[in-house]
Amino acid sequence: MLPPQGTPSVWSTDVVLPEFPPADQFVGVDVAIVGGGITGLTTGVLLQRAGVRTAVLEQHRLGSGESGRTSAHLTEYPDAGYDRLATDFGPDGARAVAASKREAIRQIETFAATIPCDFQRVSGYLYTERPGDTTLLRTERDASRAAGVTVHALDRAPLPFATAGALEFSDQAQFHPRKYLAGLIDLYLAAGGRIFEQTPVRGVDPCNGECRVRTPSWTAHVDRVLAVTHSPITAGPLLDTKLRANTLHAVSPTCTHMGCDVAWNTLEHTWDCPCHGSRYAPDGQLLHGPATAPLESLATLAVSGRRARNATPFEQAFYLVCFSLAQLFMG
Repeated sequence: MLPPQGTPSVWSTDVVLPEFPPADQFVGVDVAIVGGGITGLTTGVLLQRAGVRTAVLEQHRLGSGESGRTSAHLTEYPDAGYDRLATDFGPDGARAVAASKREAIRQIETFAATIPCDFQRVSGYLYTERPGDTTLLRTERDASRAAGVTVHALDRAPLPFATAGALEFSDQAQFHPRKYLAGLIDLYLAAGGRIFEQTPVRGVDPCNGECRVRTPSWTAHVDRVLAVTHSPITAGPLLDTKLRANTLHAVSPTCTHMGCDVAWNTLEHTWDCPCHGSRYAPDGQLLHGPATAPLESLATLAVSGRRARNATPFEQAFYLVCFSLAQLFMG
């Protein structure tokens, strides 16, 4: 079963994952892991092997979210770029991101030694077709090297069309994500983990030194909760928000074309669909197809002082929290 409005992924055609029952309650769990993708299952395997009792709670099917629609390339290069990271978080922050991404690829490679998932070390390329952007490539080359990443400048990318310049990131990787996820499931179950599908988590509350996990039909108490979902688990319809010039936009993360989750593009300041390339403005207005409609949106609320107009009491409280956070980042 796909999530509502889900798009079948190219990876789903040749690998059938096992099904698991929903949880009507559970006991004997130290850590609840919310999200049944690659991140959630990897976390579960590592914790189980460390002696921590865990359960994975997935609201749809395992791998039905971002893990089932990934581009399947594993790279040290972040979407924002290392120059932006170094500017926002300092050189140490950029180096920490590079080290963590490098270690993540190594961890996947380690598991892939026992999981047939077509894992292969390959080079990754960042390129431009516009001669005027070569200065940006040089900036990213220098910032990447400062972060500890191995990168080489090329006159052109090895592609069947003309490019004005490229950066080669050697020793990156690619794999078949669904085959890999199937192997992670086996490793997790062998380590004693428990998996529940069709189990949406609606909230997590502190309770007497523990965490109370809330679903539509029951609650449970655990020591810790790890939320490894693409979108926040507690935001209800307000899944994605962005602040621009003291104006806050709340939009649905679901692309109106085929139902994939959009992602925030920090460089272009747009919502981009990774499945078919639709692009939306921060307020959800359509910029580029194949989608033909904007993202669903609550009314955009102009935040003035500490009062959000034209909102329900719940929306007012939500936006006041967001506005308070905006003041921290916007000075």
